[in-house]
Amino acid sequence: MKALPVLAAAATALAAGTLLADGGLAAMPLKTMLVAHAGKGYGAPENTLPAFQAAIDAGFGFECDIQMSADHQIFAAHNPTASAYGGGNVPFKEMQWSEIAQLRCAGTPLPRFEDILALMRDGQKSFVEVKESAGTEIVPYIKSAVESQSVATPANMLFISFDREICRALRQALPAYEVMWIIFSHKDLEVHDDQRGPAYTAAEVIELLQEANLTGVDMAGDKSVVTEAFVRQVKAAGFKFGVWTVDSIDNARIFLKRGVDAVTTNRTKEIEEELADSPWRLAEFLDSAAKPIDTRIGTKCDVSDMDLDSRTGSQAESNLGGLTTTQGGSRMLLH
Repeated sequence: MKALPVLAAAATALAAGTLLADGGLAAMPLKTMLVAHAGKGYGAPENTLPAFQAAIDAGFGFECDIQMSADHQIFAAHNPTASAYGGGNVPFKEMQWSEIAQLRCAGTPLPRFEDILALMRDGQKSFVEVKESAGTEIVPYIKSAVESQSVATPANMLFISFDREICRALRQALPAYEVMWIIFSHKDLEVHDDQRGPAYTAAEVIELLQEANLTGVDMAGDKSVVTEAFVRQVKAAGFKFGVWTVDSIDNARIFLKRGVDAVTTNRTKEIEEELADSPWRLAEFLDSAAKPIDTRIGTKCDVSDMDLDSRTGSQAESNLGGLTTTQGGSRMLLH
């Protein structure tokens, strides 16, 4: 009778982390695999210090978006202009920090990068998204800020960007830190008129990551593209794999089972509470034991006139047919 030891091991695994179909565990416990998108889900305005602090206090890492002023001050804001924060339609990169410091997101100041770095905590990996509008010229100033402190480290922080040249520059400037390239699941995506280019293949993603010397990919959570085989192929090449923005608990379960390393979501608390002790993992583990193993088990600012330059809102569902575009958060899938 070998069933009892197997059951005991499975029960132990359930308590310790994320159970895989092969009986192993994910690299980190479930809670550390969930990333609070813009610090949302805890009542504070997105991309503000109270939002980030609330996510950290709840035990999660957070995702933040950073821009740079004309006088080289780095701060958190999603949009490239001040229009959504009580200012005019002026690019942040043309404004002085003294002007930006007067702006508000739902009544809360835009936080400086130095203050964000001070929130980082080991065991809660946070994602710093460098916006395309900042350009590669922001990288030396990021490097200076990071090297001037000791709280944010490669153990608790990584960088992400849609701009592969920014990613490349970050890897060159801060080689100890992980840098993940953010992409949609489909190439040349035009969500405005629902026209999508062909989906990326795992081989294409691997080639592009290798060429820029990056450490991983952060991919839109399209279930028809981000399959178990896709994730395994990318990870087998030595890269980390994240998905965004997944607010459906069922979809979060699916992507975790497919082996992703991180899920960015507006619902960290709800997903963790639902999946942490859920019996589905044990049931599916036992069901898979007899088969060949080939799978692995807020408050927002005014977005009415936001520049839609990247993932600017909440993807409530990741559909088999592709990405949805829904209002309701800072990473709406209008690119």
